[in-house]
Amino acid sequence: MKIKLIVIILIIAIIIGLLVFLLYKNYKEKYTIDNQNIPDKIDIVYTWVEATPEFNKEKEYWYKKNKNYEKPSDIRYKDHEELKYSLRSIEMYFPYYNNIYLVVKDDQYPKYLNRQNSKLHVIKHSDIIPKEYLPTFNSRAIEAYLHHIPNLTEYYIYCNDDVMFLKETKPSYFIDERGIPYTISTNSKIPREPNSNLILNSNSFRCGLSFNSNILDKITKEENRYEISHSPMMYRKSYDYEIEKFFKKYYNDNDNDNVFDKTGMSRFRRCDDLYLVSVIKPYLYKNWFDSKTKLSESTFVTDFNLNNKVNSRFLNMEHVNNENEYIEFMNKKYKKKSSFEI
Repeated sequence: MKIKLIVIILIIAIIIGLLVFLLYKNYKEKYTIDNQNIPDKIDIVYTWVEATPEFNKEKEYWYKKNKNYEKPSDIRYKDHEELKYSLRSIEMYFPYYNNIYLVVKDDQYPKYLNRQNSKLHVIKHSDIIPKEYLPTFNSRAIEAYLHHIPNLTEYYIYCNDDVMFLKETKPSYFIDERGIPYTISTNSKIPREPNSNLILNSNSFRCGLSFNSNILDKITKEENRYEISHSPMMYRKSYDYEIEKFFKKYYNDNDNDNVFDKTGMSRFRRCDDLYLVSVIKPYLYKNWFDSKTKLSESTFVTDFNLNNKVNSRFLNMEHVNNENEYIEFMNKKYKKKSSFEI
């Protein structure tokens, strides 16, 4: 009888021990930074804008004042409250963030966000961009100065407000075992067109890809170059300052201003802006700092495209085709309010 009791106790102890081990293993995998070269502080940076009547009026004024640009589409500036759901997805699937920095036009702020959250920091354009370049309606110009954010950590993730995390994502998705951010690309080749064939005042994204790839051809040599994934990507502030320093001494033919400052001066998108986030920085990280390239995974999804349709690649959202249905879907997908919401 005693032997049976001892056996039962041992079996129970083994089961309890196994359960404790599995729970600890799951906790460690979920909440522990999984590589000693991965920083323990990683900030996340967003840019955001809202096409209010005041914003549209000011945008129209500056466009008419200098028509050296192709007229931008108004829908590019419309807020569908994507940021709200992106932040919900961050809290659900990426608990490793340090602070959230939201870069906004000086007189704007999302009304649905909780400004009392100590981890949320609002950065005005005038905090990081030379005041003589403001106001700006050019995301390329804004992105050029993200590493100027005060108190930004050395490692930071830039995340467009229309991108959602779909599943648990560890820092090692963004950074390799050496502590160098990955270059995350697609399998689509960047188009190659000589600058003489490009309409430089165009705001076409494809035109800008060619222009920026042509710049890289003068700095580095690659037979094939692939488009950068439209997903969150990690950057290093010290690398970004080196790249800025280089382009402040780099001039295109017949230009009076270096390409970095010229991009900052562009109030609206132009083909000859520096595409620092979507072309230049990732490929210079690769060529100058030995960044490894990886293909993007179905870890993120962009919800709205410029036609106001939902991108359904990963969420099977074919039935969602307007803003109301999108909001209904997102409220089901990301039910819990984040700490960043009112």
